[in-house]
Amino acid sequence: MHETGPLNYGDAYRPLARAVDKQWRRTADTPLAVVASWRNLAYGVSFYLRDRPLVLKLERDKKTPWVDEARLMREGVALVCAVEEPNCADAIEKIARGYTGVQRQERAIARHYRGTASKAKPYLIITIPPQPAAG
Repeated sequence: MHETGPLNYGDAYRPLARAVDKQWRRTADTPLAVVASWRNLAYGVSFYLRDRPLVLKLERDKKTPWVDEARLMREGVALVCAVEEPNCADAIEKIARGYTGVQRQERAIARHYRGTASKAKPYLIITIPPQPAAG
């Protein structure tokens, strides 16, 4: 498993959660309320985040109807994708357009087991802080 890699980026959930949490703390002084991605990545990362954020699946397949744009503006969001998934990366870049205070980081994640590192995979993390109320 260490050499071939698990499904759905499962080996990156914990280290990616640490990177997301660190970036969120630089972005906003509020708890992280929402983490978003494609497929299972958001669920896996959210499990390791101390704020226990809600998950938004970017496919919008009606499994996460509790997060809408008004909530994202009010509470902010951490968006995360594997760079090798260009549709996901394009989707989170599109979501981030027009918001203020956005932080972007590309981070290579590798796991270490018994002195051997797995192949590092790059991930894109975009954090959007809560936005000021209009008016």
